[in-house]
Amino acid sequence: MVSYKKKRWLLHARNFTAPVLDQVTLMATEVACFARLTDEEQALIDSDAP
Repeated sequence: MVSYKKKRWLLHARNFTAPVLDQVTLMATEVACFARLTDEEQALIDSDAP
C-alpha cells in the first residue's frame, strides 16, 4: 500500500494481483475523518487482502 498526504487529505492506493485478477483500490479521505477510524478499521485498510 502507498499513502500520500497533502493539505489535510490522505490517499491510499493498493494493487492486488492474482492469476485471474488484477485489482487496484484507491481511497481518498480527509485526515480528520481518517483519524476517527478504530484500530480494526485501520487494519482492514492496511491489509493486503482485496
